[in-house]
Amino acid sequence: MNTDVPSPILRVQAAAARTTIGLVRQENQDRWGEHHQRTFVVADGMGGHDGGSIAAQAAVEAFLIHSDSPDPWNDVLSSVNTSVREALTANRCSTGGSTLVALVLRTESAEIVHLGDSRGYRLRPDEDQATVLTSDHNVEVELRAAGQSVEMYRSQFGRTDALTRYLGGDQPMVPTVTPVSPSPGDRFLLCSDGIHGAMDLSTISDCLRAKSCGLAADDLIEASLEAGGHDNATALVLDF
Repeated sequence: MNTDVPSPILRVQAAAARTTIGLVRQENQDRWGEHHQRTFVVADGMGGHDGGSIAAQAAVEAFLIHSDSPDPWNDVLSSVNTSVREALTANRCSTGGSTLVALVLRTESAEIVHLGDSRGYRLRPDEDQATVLTSDHNVEVELRAAGQSVEMYRSQFGRTDALTRYLGGDQPMVPTVTPVSPSPGDRFLLCSDGIHGAMDLSTISDCLRAKSCGLAADDLIEASLEAGGHDNATALVLDF
């Protein structure tokens, strides 16, 4: 008699995505995508009137193609970056780039992969507040990690929110990869900074407690607009 126990397969029970141009921008340069309910991705374009949207679209399309690769994530993101740069060149864009955050499900495991300041969150049924699963790749975060003064840097050079890792440049692709273990009842959020930059963690958590992932995504978009809608905003909510 065969006594082997089948391996558990992680499954998303429901998913919903919402995006808005906001109330200020002239174009929505956020993009999102999914593949076979196993790969989910959000990208936030930046730089130039056309370059941002082209970079984000190319990032999503290329990531969905390459995410099944057995290669290390650095190599996968290097291939994605090549596609982004080729798209920018083909469209004669002198500037352009994109962030990326993705949740990739394997048979028994899952990982969040990200570059830039798009984020991943998880809210569990027994938790009062969502957990931030990513750390932004920007000057301020790296200064704090190195124990250096953010205030001194800001007084000398100005803004500290400039991205240090993103798609579209010629620097090596070094994504942060975070293993996660989804459990039944967990709700995950992938979002652009138009969401997390417009509200605090308590508000994000409140929105994620909505009855369904679709209502949660609606609430997050509505909250970003109520906060002024200063940026494009995208929320991709997943229920396990």
